[in-house]
Amino acid sequence: MRTPFLAAALGLGLAGCLVGDARTPAAGGDDDGNGSQGSNGSNGSNNPTPKVDVTVDRTTVASELHTNNPINVTVTGSGGFAGDVALSGSIVDSTGTAIAGWAVDFNPATVTLSANGTGSSVATLKIPGLNTGLAGMLKITGASAATTGTNIATIPVNVTNQVTFSVKVDNATGKCVYTADSGTVGTPVKLSLGTKVRFFNTGTANLVIHSGGVISHQGQAPNGLADPVTEPNTAYEQMPTGTGAATWYCHDPATDLSANDPRFTVQ
Repeated sequence: MRTPFLAAALGLGLAGCLVGDARTPAAGGDDDGNGSQGSNGSNGSNNPTPKVDVTVDRTTVASELHTNNPINVTVTGSGGFAGDVALSGSIVDSTGTAIAGWAVDFNPATVTLSANGTGSSVATLKIPGLNTGLAGMLKITGASAATTGTNIATIPVNVTNQVTFSVKVDNATGKCVYTADSGTVGTPVKLSLGTKVRFFNTGTANLVIHSGGVISHQGQAPNGLADPVTEPNTAYEQMPTGTGAATWYCHDPATDLSANDPRFTVQ
């Protein structure tokens, strides 16, 4: 992907998404524009310069807090390039400062290309539950000693200030099932005050969310009366009323896991 505006926003001074990727110019022309020749009458060197292009399958990332966001990365060699390309990533805000808590992982982190070949990797942008930033620029870099420069793809990232916990009723057991990223009493998900909390029903049966502390119990005062039941493909949404811990689980059907109940902490 070539994105001059985005690269400029990073202060990289890029001409596009690729750095150091200017193609080798043709044999220089003389003043009359007819082109010069070597002493043996042949044109100048036609030896290609090994290059690597890094492209991605997304022009932007729109997400929310407490998410993992996959991005497909394609690495393409040209000019006879063959060898390893090491991938790395960073995410910065509008001032060029790294956003705390955000991370980028690659699988694999190194792509090995045959001559003029193509390889791929999956980059995963990890956004924490804490609101340390809601907009940034993701930079993915492919580096190799065989290229004439570093190749960079950039992607703008915009994040909604909310966290969604998925939950559903298992039709076989009649009990609620919580996802692994919902936190536990021992390892709660950390959120910021001012972040909306959503409990999204991914199943086919209705459910009611039990919660306490900084989140109102669904169907109860002070803030849960307006939405007494979470139907399939809908969410029970609440704004935390202060800082502190909140344990939640399904009130109906009753699925209280005690010490293993999902939990988050607002700070």
